[in-house]
Amino acid sequence: MKLLAIIPARIGSKGIPEKNLLKIGDYSLVERALFTAINTEIIDDIIVSTDSEKIRNVVNQHGKYAHFLRPDELATDTAGSLGVIQHGLDWAEKNFNKSYEYIVLLEP
Repeated sequence: MKLLAIIPARIGSKGIPEKNLLKIGDYSLVERALFTAINTEIIDDIIVSTDSEKIRNVVNQHGKYAHFLRPDELATDTAGSLGVIQHGLDWAEKNFNKSYEYIVLLEP
């Protein structure tokens, strides 16, 4: 079984600016989602899909998980999760040279 985890973490937010970087205790919301994926033994690969260099830098302090910046059209308030998932899956299949049977979406 091949399982891909996609963590969507945009910088923009209508309600709370940069909410994915806000810390609860010692770690930000995006780090908490990342650590959940890392510590889940059945996940083969992890991708953090972000439109922010700030988020990318925080994530990549723990390993190379934010491989790319999400396209602008997938980083709006109206962009749905399906487009983000498809973009991440396409990138992973091409760059990891794998096909995945399952995808899990871990929202921060």
